[in-house]
Parts: sequence; C-alpha cells; structure tokens
Amino acid sequence: EAQKPPPKPRALLAHYCAIRTIAADWKPDGSKALCGSDDGSLSLWRVDTSECLARFARHVGYIWTLYADWSRGRALSGAFDGCFKLWDLRNGDCLRTVQSHCRPVRSICGGTC
Repeated sequence: EAQKPPPKPRALLAHYCAIRTIAADWKPDGSKALCGSDDGSLSLWRVDTSECLARFARHVGYIWTLYADWSRGRALSGAFDGCFKLWDLRNGDCLRTVQSHCRPVRSICGGTC
C-alpha cells in the first residue's frame, strides 16, 4: 500500500508577539494546541483545521508556562506578572487568579486541575 505524503507545515497566526509556550493534545483527529504569548494572551487552536477555538483574557506581561488537563478541560498558566491563572478550556473563562509571587512564574508542574 502506498504511503501518504507527510502533511504540509501550517502557520497559525495567533499572536502579535512571540509564542513562548505551547501545551498540545496530539490525536489522530482533532489535535489541539494551547499557546501562551509574550503579549500576555492565550489562544486555543484545533491544529488540523487551523481554527481558533478560543481567545483568553490576558496576563500582564509574558506567559512563561502552561499546563493543560485536557480530560477535564482546564489549564494553568504562569506569567511574568507573578500570577498563575486557572482557565476553563471549553469557554475561555478565567476561573481563578492567584497572585503568588513578586517575581515571574516560570514553571508549573501538572496534576489534576
């Protein structure tokens, strides 16, 4: 049987500044990517169709880190503003903001959100 050629690369124009972090859920159909940017915003994409599923409110400053709990539809973001935020991936709502540090939050270790 003949092999399919590899898919062509795609560019998703998501942000006005550099994308600093990505959390991806790779599946044969319907892969998703959550992107965090230097503009302080997040965006959720369906990779196979290049469709933007949601835009999220902003942090103040760069988003350094993301963790997505895809099965529960939740994500955590940490940013230059010293906050981490809990997000609902289904609608883009910020469920909680915690001002945890006077310095940037650069790493989040995942679990259940």
